[in-house]
Amino acid sequence: MEFNPDQPGQAAGLVLWMDKDAHVTLSVRGADVAGEQELVFKCPTSDRSFKVSCSLSSRLVWIFSLTDCLFQETKFKYGSDSGPIEFGIRASKASYEFWFKCIGDAKKTSVGRVETHLFQPLFTGVHIGLYAQGAGGSPCLTPAYFKYARWEVAAC
Repeated sequence: MEFNPDQPGQAAGLVLWMDKDAHVTLSVRGADVAGEQELVFKCPTSDRSFKVSCSLSSRLVWIFSLTDCLFQETKFKYGSDSGPIEFGIRASKASYEFWFKCIGDAKKTSVGRVETHLFQPLFTGVHIGLYAQGAGGSPCLTPAYFKYARWEVAAC
């Protein structure tokens, strides 16, 4: 992906999505200092405040509720001269591990892991997607270039 945000808060990257309160992102985002950018891993807090509960109503309909979703961010240095970046998620039964790799680097850098049980109960499952978004109610008019998206079955 290549993205050079021209406003603080504009972001583009990879998302693991269940709903607006239950998601994890890895993105390039415009920093508070004009012209600078940062690599951001955003995930639910680890204090178990990110929980989904469900109940069965008298009409046999599942009712889901999400309680107190708080997010934490981990920021990594990423300069505008770093060039294209590759994002990835390695999924297992126990967790989703997020990583990035700058083009030309030999090694992937793991940025965080989220336990799969935090995304329960799954009705439609989680979705993996690419995104670009504006900030402060303004659209992002700066293009994000995604060269490809690929799905692979990882060795167990």
